Formats: sequence, C-alpha cells, structure tokens
Amino acid sequence: MLDVGYDEAIIDQDGELQTDKKFDKILELIGPKTIKNSFKHLIEGGIVCSTGQLGNQWYLDKFNPIIDIAANSYLTSFYSGNVNEEKINHMLDYVKKYDVDAKPERVFDLKHVADAHRYLENSRSFGKVVVVEDEIMKIAVTGATGHLGSRVVAHLQKKIDTKDIVALVHNKNHATALINEGLEIREIDFQKRESLEKAFVGIDTLVYVASKTYSVFDRVGELENVLAAVKKNEIKNLVAMSFIADQEDNPFVISPFYGYLPRRLAGTDLNYAIAKNSLYADPLVPYLPELIERKGLIYPVGKQAMSFITLEDSAEAMATMALNEDVLKSRRTYLLTQSRSYTMPELGKIMTKVTGHEIGYHPVSVEEFGKIYAAEGDGAELASMYKGGAMGYLHGLSDDFAHLTGHEPEAMEHFLTRSYHE
Repeated sequence: MLDVGYDEAIIDQDGELQTDKKFDKILELIGPKTIKNSFKHLIEGGIVCSTGQLGNQWYLDKFNPIIDIAANSYLTSFYSGNVNEEKINHMLDYVKKYDVDAKPERVFDLKHVADAHRYLENSRSFGKVVVVEDEIMKIAVTGATGHLGSRVVAHLQKKIDTKDIVALVHNKNHATALINEGLEIREIDFQKRESLEKAFVGIDTLVYVASKTYSVFDRVGELENVLAAVKKNEIKNLVAMSFIADQEDNPFVISPFYGYLPRRLAGTDLNYAIAKNSLYADPLVPYLPELIERKGLIYPVGKQAMSFITLEDSAEAMATMALNEDVLKSRRTYLLTQSRSYTMPELGKIMTKVTGHEIGYHPVSVEEFGKIYAAEGDGAELASMYKGGAMGYLHGLSDDFAHLTGHEPEAMEHFLTRSYHE
C-alpha cells in the first residue's frame, strides 16, 4: 500500500487497529463489524463514513449511539444508488480542479467482462476496473512463430479479439498455424529498417521479442532499427524482452545488449515496460535424459543459485503488460522469476524426485562445458553465461509476475512433473 501512495499502513488484528493514533476521518470499508473500533480512533468532531461490508456483517450489533459514537462526532454512510448527474459532475470538477489521481486499476473491453469479475475477486486486485465498449488497440508481436512470441500471441488471443493482433514473422511460410487462426501476418527483417517501417503501420503497441543472436553488434542494430520504425509510425507503447544477465561486469557475451536496452529506452519518449526473464525452465525437460545418463547436472556455477521462469509464464506476463496502460506508462523493468531459486544440488534433488533416477551435481569447468556443447553451435556462448552464473549473476527473485498476473508463477517441481515423460 505504501507503494501506491499511502503514508502509513496500520495492522488490523481481529477487527482492532493496532495503534493509539486518532484521525479526523475514517472511511470504514469493513462495515458494522468494526465500526465501534473505528470510533475509538476518531478525534472529537471527526467523521466515520461506512461504505463497505467486507466484514460480512450487515447490521450493527449491540450498538449504543450515545456511547459508541465518539464525542461530538459523526457517523455517515455512502450508498452507490444515492447518486445523480449533478453529484457526479461535482465530483469530476473536484478531481480536475485538484488534480486528483483517480483512475481505474484495469480496463477491459466488453467481451471480457468475465475476466474483469475474476480479476476483482482475486486477492491481488486493488481498486476498481472499467469495462468499455471501445475496441482494444492493435498490438503487434515480433518473433510470433518462435517459442516465446507464439505463446505471447496465444495469451493475447485469450484477452482480445484476434483481429486486434498482428503477428510479425521472418517468413510467412512458417506461419501456417497463425494464418489458419485468422491472424494478420506481416513479414519483417530486423536488419532492414524499411521492412519494419512498413510492417509497423497502424500499430499502437509493439511487443518486441528480440532475434536469437549472440552478436551484440547485430542485436543493437536490430534495436535501433526497431526504434526508428516505431518513431516513424508514432507507436506509443513498447514491451521489450530482456534477460537477467545484464550486469556491467557480466562475462556473458550478449550481456552488453541487455545493459544497453533499458538505458536506450530511457532516452525515448515511449511508454514502455521491460520483461527481464530469468533462465527458461523449458530446456531442462529435453535435457533430463542426458542428465539421467550422466547421473548429474554439470553447469559450472559452483555453489551459486540460479533463477528460472517457464516460457508460458513469461509469455503471459508480457501479454498482460501489453494490455495494462499503467504498466506501459511505468517505464520500468519487471523481473520474471519463479518464487524461489535453486542451487544445483537442490535442482538435482527435484529432478531425482520427478524422474526416479539419481541426478546429482558434478560440475565441469567453464572451458570443458564449452567444449562439450561446441557441436551444438553455442557452447562457448553458453559457457560464458554460466561463468556469469558462477559470479551469482543468474540469481534474482521478484514477485513482479504475481503482481502483473494476479497469480503465482508455476513452480519448478510442478512444471517438470507436468512436462517430463520417460
């Protein structure tokens, strides 16, 4: 509550405020169940306004107005049926005159009234939501046929009409499934600015999933082309994918780009939000047979813990960010992790439980790791990432995912159990 602007938070324990302070006015949202206690914290001449029934008690019980109402004070109420145009206009004039920060927490379109109700009933909701008839703005997703981009598109389809989503792909021939779903497909080439300028026409919000390259030069050039095309098309909102390995002395070969991204965006006038992913948990699943054969993990990170997130959870968070005006206007980075991180022995124990095979931890050197996976084409690059991991740079924890989506991220054990099939 302090984060949203309250000066102080006071604990309510069993219907009693844990403070000796007294106040001029108290907005009573619990209702009849706690009104007596509220008056104990009211100064003389103060006001208690009862306008909520969160205590599930509808009537005052054993309430003596002479004794229980504080000396020379007032008990008032607000009923939402007791409004008219004149009162609403008076309130709006007040909001405008005194620049009151009054806005809904979330905005839903008419087709997603059920989502609005579910959000309000969730314990993480805060404030009111608004349902509008207007169509959601057009959102484009780069890398829409890739592992992450395709999932972002799928989550957007759950929330807005398919016609409001544009799938940006490198090759339409790889987008058959998206075409069959009725999505608008536009081809782009990150290294050709004119292709981006053409593809971004009519877009209101861009979800930028970067290409898979370890070249810092290419990745920075790609970003600059994206931002130039965004500016030319007057796109106002951007959700950008990043990665946890962004520290200035991180040896991971692509780390300089992840350090550059937030600084570059801070110099623009865009509304933006950065989704900083931790390690994806998904590659662990096809890796399990090899680990069973090796009888252990070999990541060269020593005693350091690493943080993970599933692709599905990352995609859900990014789709949510693209649809949340307040998040887009925050111009900040959101770290996406599971609720806990793991040392390699701890991760091995979970894998042992899931697979039924003993998986310990038998680390190799950074150099040896690079050689083992050199044939896959990115052994040296991955080795540099885990070298940073040995410095503690693949570890970090945040509840940003839960605050964005209203629920906890999928836990590692649950994910591996659901995904692993011997």
